Amino acid sequence: MSNRARIALAALLAFAIAFVVAGAAVGGGSDKPVQALAARVSLTAVAAVPALAEDPAVAARERARARRAALRAQRLRAERRAARRRQAAAETTVATPDPPASEEPAVPETPASAPAPAPAPAPAPAPPPPDPPPTFDDSG
Repeated sequence: MSNRARIALAALLAFAIAFVVAGAAVGGGSDKPVQALAARVSLTAVAAVPALAEDPAVAARERARARRAALRAQRLRAERRAARRRQAAAETTVATPDPPASEEPAVPETPASAPAPAPAPAPAPAPPPPDPPPTFDDSG
């Protein structure tokens, strides 16, 4: 055996002895059963969870829907008021007696006829187109 092989064998033997001694010092084999650590998760009460903010798009649609409903209700109220006014006006015209008819037929007055406006003057003729620009010959 060569000198190098003896040194390597001695180092290996020293390592094995150190390994056995360290294992014995620590406690030897694994005679104790290993306890598995249980994961614990603690949940807070549901009431402690913050309320989620509503989606802005959903909120905008709800506001638009409410605005349309309010406008629809306002228009409906106005139409009902106008119908009541028309009905009340119709009842008052039916309840009032007609005035006695006059013997002369009513002739609508026509306003004095105004002279017809003079026709607009004809537009001026378009000016002639400008002369085309002179061409530049750069052959030189």
